[in-house]
Amino acid sequence: MDQPLTPQQELEQVLATALHCGTHIIPVMMEGFTWPKTEELPEEIREISELNAMSFSTEFFSAFIDKLLKWME
Repeated sequence: MDQPLTPQQELEQVLATALHCGTHIIPVMMEGFTWPKTEELPEEIREISELNAMSFSTEFFSAFIDKLLKWME
């Protein structure tokens, strides 16, 4: 019987599938987030560190949402 995936493993699997399929991904970086070094990421999701990301700010929430919606067009 297979062990259930951890939340981390589930996330990695979803990201790997999305990257493999060419799905558009917009990483949203929460306050205080920093990317790990590329070599620290699992090989199948390393590409995500090269994507343009948006920094989330509670102070400028409306502007953040406007920018996110514009990127999604």
